[in-house]
Amino acid sequence: MMTDELRKSDRSEAQREIVKVLALRTIWAVILLQSVLAPYFVSKGVELHDVFMIQAVFSASLIIGEVPTGVLSDLISRRAMLIFASIMRGVGATALVVLDGFWGIATAYMFIAVANSALSGSDLALLIQRHREDIAENRTLLFYVGRQKMLIFTAATMSGLIGGFIASESLVAAGVFNMVFALSLIHISEP
Repeated sequence: MMTDELRKSDRSEAQREIVKVLALRTIWAVILLQSVLAPYFVSKGVELHDVFMIQAVFSASLIIGEVPTGVLSDLISRRAMLIFASIMRGVGATALVVLDGFWGIATAYMFIAVANSALSGSDLALLIQRHREDIAENRTLLFYVGRQKMLIFTAATMSGLIGGFIASESLVAAGVFNMVFALSLIHISEP
């Protein structure tokens, strides 16, 4: 009898963790500045031709950070990497609001790239781990991954539309709302 209660407790904990991972990835996809990135960068003092350089800095930082964050995720813990990723995303989004010019925005995007690298794989690995603990639900891993993708695409689409609307009133407001969403990730990723 005790073992059945213990298993139910473990399953409900696994289910809560699955919901948290899905919530984290959904909010992660909310990037209110995505649809107005070039005008936002220009409003922060970046020349239009430098927008592509910032994207290159982001891509290079993402590639450089991918292996070390993957190793750290395996060595430390996936949950710790998700918390680290959320903090870096918050720092990057805050830097996008407070820093100006090419180097300021490039620095912000380096933080965001480190965050994305730390998130990459850690969320899916945690989802797989929790699914194994919650196997009694008779839901396949494909169900959870499909649900995750649907939530990500919906959140990204809606944030593009909402971000564009906010930016039509104020680019600064779009940056601030983007920062608030990014900082909310820290709370969601905590144990």
